[in-house]
Amino acid sequence: MPARKTTAIVQLKVRMREDLRRRLEREADRREDSINNEVVRRLEGSFERDADQDLASEISELRAENARLFKIMDEQFAQLKRRDELLKNAFDIMEAMRTSPLVRAAMGVLPGFPEPAQENPKKGETK
Repeated sequence: MPARKTTAIVQLKVRMREDLRRRLEREADRREDSINNEVVRRLEGSFERDADQDLASEISELRAENARLFKIMDEQFAQLKRRDELLKNAFDIMEAMRTSPLVRAAMGVLPGFPEPAQENPKKGETK
């Protein structure tokens, strides 16, 4: 049997309780529509609601993942900031030591310490 087109209208027999048929009939009358159209509208609506619920669930999961990733980024940023502060402090200490007269004197006295690099004199100047 060849496959039907998705736009084809097909007939379907459905068994249901009488009270459900009456409810469908009342709603169809209230809407001034046929029971068939009421059944189709309700079936399509149930699929749309399922799709909406799936989408809402997916969005909720993505938001949770997004929040988790932002938390990780915040933690990594805080670590980088702490490292930056430590490096700045270390640099400040090294600079203070480099310019300290006591350290400079000790470097000249202790073996294995090279003299601090002298700044290059400007052109035309002599040491």
